[in-house]
Amino acid sequence: MERRVNPRCLATLEYVLHIDNVDYHGMTSNISLGGGFLSTSDGKIRDQNPSGKNGTIILKAPAGDLSLQCSVAYAGVHGMGVQFDEVSDEELLKIQEIIEMN
Repeated sequence: MERRVNPRCLATLEYVLHIDNVDYHGMTSNISLGGGFLSTSDGKIRDQNPSGKNGTIILKAPAGDLSLQCSVAYAGVHGMGVQFDEVSDEELLKIQEIIEMN
């Protein structure tokens, strides 16, 4: 059963995700107004298992960096799914711009 509220679109953006004094780096695979999938080849996901934790993600967008509060909904071998938390109207507009560019 699909639990996503917002449709995903393919989007490749560099990101930094900061959780519990650990930084995860990689590229997004897809994004929506509510979250995205973060690809990584970094072994920290297996070692740290950030599922269920809250953090801050910085998306390196063409129009400038976008910093969002998020929670990790899923973490696996190839990356993690995050949900954006407490997104302002201004942040939603910036996410929508990213989606429309892809």
